[in-house]
Amino acid sequence: MFKELTRKAKRWEAWILTEFDDDSPEYLSLMPNGRADFNKGPYEMRLKSVATLETALGAYPKLNTVLLDVQQFRTDIEAARTTQQGFEQNDKQLRQELEHARLDLAVAMHRVFGGLIQLYAHDTAHIETFFDMRYLQFTAAKRDPKAPVRTVSANSRSKVIERDFTNDVTLQISNVGNNSLGFFITNDENAATPNDITLLDAQESQSYTLSDLSDGTANPRFLMVVNMNDEIGRYQAVLIEESK
Repeated sequence: MFKELTRKAKRWEAWILTEFDDDSPEYLSLMPNGRADFNKGPYEMRLKSVATLETALGAYPKLNTVLLDVQQFRTDIEAARTTQQGFEQNDKQLRQELEHARLDLAVAMHRVFGGLIQLYAHDTAHIETFFDMRYLQFTAAKRDPKAPVRTVSANSRSKVIERDFTNDVTLQISNVGNNSLGFFITNDENAATPNDITLLDAQESQSYTLSDLSDGTANPRFLMVVNMNDEIGRYQAVLIEESK
């Protein structure tokens, strides 16, 4: 809907220009910075610009059609944002439950392992036949202390890396802030945020491949970070492996 806002701003400006020149006091009272306030900046500031325009339009009865369109769009985008924040909160809760389940599973497997040692103490190699060792030997990515820490504004998104992404590229991403962040790879830096965006919790580090982060578009070029929180986000992103 923020991509739609860019198109809407063009239409609103065109309607306003049918009544007022772009250097008139009336136009400047409605759109003092032209369309810029609607096209860039944190989500909160862009939403505020829509609300400000809505209020200002109330002084111009000739632009009532524009006012109604702005009102409807503000209602729709605020509802969508509330819904998305609800999904994020639900995702956070599910991640916490998943972590509790993982710990319970680890305890249960430790108990099973102890029982197998009791049964096969003289043949410990046989114990490995009960497990798929590749799942037990995985080591989570660690934060690279030498990597620069980058920021993403509250309720905003930004480009992290621009390059051709292929399947032989691996990324190490660390969330060093206090709130979860979303990451995805796409071929358009203005692309809509995927519904299944990969979220990284605060103080968590993970390694990802293209398939983990891709939004499914062809010729992916942009790694994007999305912050749907009211607090600035901090992260590190490092290209850690590329096969030649």
